Amino acid sequence: MKSLLPSIFMPICAWAGVTAVMEPPMPEFADGESSALSAVETVSASASEIMTVSVSFRNAATNQLEVWICTDEAASRTCRDVVFGIDEGRLFVGGRDVGSGMFDSAALPFGQVAIEVTARSRQSSGDAVVGVSVNGVDNVIAKSLLAAASPLGWRSLRVLSRGLSDDMPTLTVVKNRIGSTLKIR
Repeated sequence: MKSLLPSIFMPICAWAGVTAVMEPPMPEFADGESSALSAVETVSASASEIMTVSVSFRNAATNQLEVWICTDEAASRTCRDVVFGIDEGRLFVGGRDVGSGMFDSAALPFGQVAIEVTARSRQSSGDAVVGVSVNGVDNVIAKSLLAAASPLGWRSLRVLSRGLSDDMPTLTVVKNRIGSTLKIR
């Protein structure tokens, strides 16, 4: 028998905070390289937390965007455990080795592009679930490669752009802690 009483959902102990906003400075030359670096707070395996890394920029055939993720304690301009971004209009993901990159076969449309990577910790198993979307569409290739890159240990991010002379990329990191959800009928 169906209840006529409405259900009430109530999140308990939820918080969110922007931990980093990075925008590389304008390059010195029109076809130059520019980068920004920031340490981030890791996602805890002992709590239900979500780290969301969002980056948006203008995609063109001649520019490149890279987001380097590092697991070292100190933020470093040379540390690169995993990298994702767009090169020649296609999404790519790579590991420590420069030759380890994998490109998505589908070209992205020119114009504004938004990439969102989420790492959500699971208290029950002590690991993390990773999600990747490009312009709101899930990307399975990037998801599996980033999931293998120890998302619970991500400590610093570097955003690097090449070939952009205007409309620099913006990278935002938001960390959320989610408690329990109470459902009352």
